[in-house]
Amino acid sequence: METLRKIGLLSIPLNFLLAGIGMLLLLKVDGASGDFFSRIANHESNWVNAHILLLVSTMLLLPASIGIRLELKHKVIGVIANGLIIIVAVTSILLAGQYVIDLIIPLLVAIGGEALKLHELLFSTPLLDILFYQLPNLAFLAMFLLTCTLFGNEKVPKKIAGLLLLVWLFVLLGNLIAPLFQRIAILLLGFTFIPFVRLSWAGHIKTQT
Repeated sequence: METLRKIGLLSIPLNFLLAGIGMLLLLKVDGASGDFFSRIANHESNWVNAHILLLVSTMLLLPASIGIRLELKHKVIGVIANGLIIIVAVTSILLAGQYVIDLIIPLLVAIGGEALKLHELLFSTPLLDILFYQLPNLAFLAMFLLTCTLFGNEKVPKKIAGLLLLVWLFVLLGNLIAPLFQRIAILLLGFTFIPFVRLSWAGHIKTQT
């Protein structure tokens, strides 16, 4: 259990740091000139590297959520957190599917012709759009709610919990301001989790499963 706890703790900041860097790389592609496919063709390395980082960060979502859960003491809150972990587990698989689909787009662009029609077909299918591009958003909402549960552990300093909540709000609302703002906030969230991880790692936050 201790090994699982430490893997989970390390996964928390790494998840957000990798996600933030990956999303910032994607901004270079989004901000380039040309249509969707030409931007990917001209900035293929940024597109591929970004999605590799995002895929790795997605693989860290579940251990990160478990890492937060193992720091909770309140039994009722713990039950709620268990439900949120299930949501993270399911939606992170869907999110990983999204990034795998995005990773093969440069190959489709290179092939051209019918391959691009296949891409259009995939993205015009409502079920696929819901499964891989809508439902995965619940993973981030679940992680936000898991962070909120830290207020249920009196061993977590309120300043740390409050700062995490503030940065999370920047993440959730940042896209309304600017995509760059949101992605910097995700990167900042990774750094903001480090004091919490350090306290937990040193055993200053008592655990109860």
